[in-house]
Amino acid sequence: MAENIKRSLARAVKAARRAADKNANGAWLCDNLYLIERIAGDARGSKKLFSQKRIFALARREIGNGGTDAQKLINAINESGTEFTLEELRAANRAAEICAIIKIGETAADGEGDMPALFKTLFALESADPAKTAAACWAPEKLLLSREPGYAGSDAATKDDYRTRLAEKAKKDGISEYAEAEALTRAGNAGEALFSRGKRPAALWFLYLALSFL
Repeated sequence: MAENIKRSLARAVKAARRAADKNANGAWLCDNLYLIERIAGDARGSKKLFSQKRIFALARREIGNGGTDAQKLINAINESGTEFTLEELRAANRAAEICAIIKIGETAADGEGDMPALFKTLFALESADPAKTAAACWAPEKLLLSREPGYAGSDAATKDDYRTRLAEKAKKDGISEYAEAEALTRAGNAGEALFSRGKRPAALWFLYLALSFL
């Protein structure tokens, strides 16, 4: 699947270049070809992105003929009933952008389709914050917000670091990220377990917890 997506993306970029100024959608393609090429270029340099099969499958269904934005993508993920990993969710916006570009390429090739709606979708996704999409869809998020005062009261960067460490620990322990969050919060040592090594010693974590209640 990864190679198929890469080939489809390459074909889409070529089709967009060829179709510029040649059909009714040419103005859209001429004005925005730079964005297509930038997103496609960035994506080619990502080794992990194209391996996220489940999120690409959902993004492809959601893009359709356009009319999607970051919130609709979030809704589709949450309504899918699938517990996506943090890594998958962090790739969601970019996967949807790539699916939109592939659809734009198909529309450019046959001269049919709603090019304005597809570009509106691409603009909306490209301007959205991938971290917010991940936070809004990550299964352990509500659990941590309700059970971990230190997590709930921390800034966005600390929360993102927390998520990363929890996901890494879950992978190491061979369990789901939600199961890992449940186990850590039930034991009452989530902060200590995740931050006892590395740049945030356990003592600093508990100091942070104490200060958050002042």
